[in-house]
Amino acid sequence: MSEFDKVTLTYFGLQGRAEAIRLLLEDAGIQYDDVRITDKEQWLELKKDTDRFRFGQMPMVDFNGFCVVQSATIMRFIASRKGYYGATPQEHVLVDMVADGTEDLQKLYLRAVYSDDGESATKAFLKNEAPVKLEYFEKILSKANGGAAYFTGPKATFADIFFFDLLDRLTTLHPNILDPFPLLKVFKTRVAERPNIKKYHEANKRPQFVNNPFATKLGAERIVFD
Repeated sequence: MSEFDKVTLTYFGLQGRAEAIRLLLEDAGIQYDDVRITDKEQWLELKKDTDRFRFGQMPMVDFNGFCVVQSATIMRFIASRKGYYGATPQEHVLVDMVADGTEDLQKLYLRAVYSDDGESATKAFLKNEAPVKLEYFEKILSKANGGAAYFTGPKATFADIFFFDLLDRLTTLHPNILDPFPLLKVFKTRVAERPNIKKYHEANKRPQFVNNPFATKLGAERIVFD
């Protein structure tokens, strides 16, 4: 019996830290139940079960009774079982490096959108911090077949999908942010056109909200630049 015979993802009714997991499950063709918690009292009751919700956290994915938290750990587990972790030890390290770099950029993004002055902080992040980080990713991508595929070559890994999810958020806020980065712009389109990801997006299955609308002070999905 496989861990993937029955898969259940539990998270808030947001894209948040679960969306990259959803995209990876979709891309890998893994059937899963998507349980979305919208009631605070329901979550407070669920988190008492620390055998399943270790550290009192979501997202949590139940792989046929094997419950895993921590979004990066969940993605790495899926990747290691489904061929999304590179083909060599060197590729494995590169995948981890890109994923960890994505997490660093995501932390800056979250710090901005959840700050007390969300719109101003997010505008500053998109103008100043994000382009510096994106330049690093552009250079890394250029080393893989001249940027003609994914970060480790012709086959997508979980790091590609994780990074794509973050790019999707950044371009929602600032549609022109990738203009100085032609390889990243093509990369984003390449991942979006993967059959299962495209099907998922076209089916409009994504949660409406990217982040918690009651916690973030951002107030708007798109930042208006002067």
